[in-house]
Amino acid sequence: MLTAAVTTGTDTTHFAASSLAAYENDFFNDWKARCYQGTHKDITVTVTDFVTSTGAFTLTPAVTGSYDTTDRF
Repeated sequence: MLTAAVTTGTDTTHFAASSLAAYENDFFNDWKARCYQGTHKDITVTVTDFVTSTGAFTLTPAVTGSYDTTDRF
């Protein structure tokens, strides 16, 4: 299991976790992510894209309200 804190939340389907930027591009695609703390606690999403250069994730489905720095996955 990996854990990460959101370092930048941009909207309801994207966030960045800079601590995971060392992983290869698309490494996390199709992984399930579950938020265990923060605004979106107990929500599970699927990673549809991961960008190494920024540590940015694209997720589905969209959540209510933007991801923020209180969210932990």
